[in-house]
Amino acid sequence: PAVHDTTPLSPLSGPIVGGSLVTLQFAADVPGSGYCKFGTSGSVRGTLSGTNKVLCFSPWVATAPASPEAVSVSFNNQDFTEMGNFRYFGPPTMVSIAPSSGVYTGGASVVLTGTGFVDLQMTIKCY
Repeated sequence: PAVHDTTPLSPLSGPIVGGSLVTLQFAADVPGSGYCKFGTSGSVRGTLSGTNKVLCFSPWVATAPASPEAVSVSFNNQDFTEMGNFRYFGPPTMVSIAPSSGVYTGGASVVLTGTGFVDLQMTIKCY
């Protein structure tokens, strides 16, 4: 099946513990649920969603590879077609939090400093 003309793979990253639900989208109907392969790992069974999407859970990896892993799909578990790249990320390490205290009513900005943060364009709220 032809790959969709927009980004055929979503999301493009996930944690090393695995379990990210990855959608592979095609321009036409696909013949079944298929299999996904992340990098050189063994294939994982996919699930058909609608008529043109295959859903696969990313497998775990011991450490985050230096570069993104190629994600491939197959409908016979033998012939794989690359769909895009998936980047694994490890857990962040917190070095400091500033300020260390604030007013009870909240609203203060807090800066988290450390390594391994991933730009997920999200807001973190603490209660």
